[in-house]
Amino acid sequence: SCSCTCSRKRSIASATETSRSPDFAQPLSPPMSLRTALEERGMDGVLSVARQAGPAAEAALKADLESADWIMLDRQRRALEKGEPKGAGKIQPPEVKPASTSGAPENAAAEEAGWAALRKGRVAIATVAGGQASRLGFQGPKGAYPLGSVGGSSLFQMMAGQIARLRALTGAALPWIIQTGPGNHEETVEYFARRSFYGLGSRTVHFACQGTLPALTPEGQFLLASPGALFRNPDGHGGFYRALR
Repeated sequence: SCSCTCSRKRSIASATETSRSPDFAQPLSPPMSLRTALEERGMDGVLSVARQAGPAAEAALKADLESADWIMLDRQRRALEKGEPKGAGKIQPPEVKPASTSGAPENAAAEEAGWAALRKGRVAIATVAGGQASRLGFQGPKGAYPLGSVGGSSLFQMMAGQIARLRALTGAALPWIIQTGPGNHEETVEYFARRSFYGLGSRTVHFACQGTLPALTPEGQFLLASPGALFRNPDGHGGFYRALR
């Protein structure tokens, strides 16, 4: 079976027990820690929309808020307060270096260092593949989109072939780590499983699911996907390292 570090979608607490209570129509009081966290940041208005939608929505939103990373949230809000960075002056073109295929001595040394690292098993392949191909008119992970002009090979298939070739040349295991997203993780894992991992072996192909962060308005307030759920965005390429944990 494949190694998967994806966090499953958090389960939202059911309001069944609340609805059995005769006081189920009363607004739920948030835990003091959550209330304090919201009030200190001037964000407690986010609960008013959920209260209007009913006890189930309020309970679901509280569960979502309680899972928030408040330290990261504060960093997001500070970045918003800073605004757009000011210009750092005139931008100069970089120094032009010889092409890597020019045969320059420094290029040859760098290439040999790379091959040595491969042979010693010090290298893994990491692919950022959390996107969907919906804008291409294709339902599925972007890496599964058929690109081959003749056989319709997908990007995943092409990369698998390259990795297999490198393994044959170096004798190294060369693990392949694929970062997925919450919206395509299961689909990506199933895609590889149906194709027997393109012969690479399920134990050497690993999947790390990208995390998300709550989306904020320019004023630093929460955006909602629904009355009972925060609107979230992927946490960027930097989240790859967190997903590896």
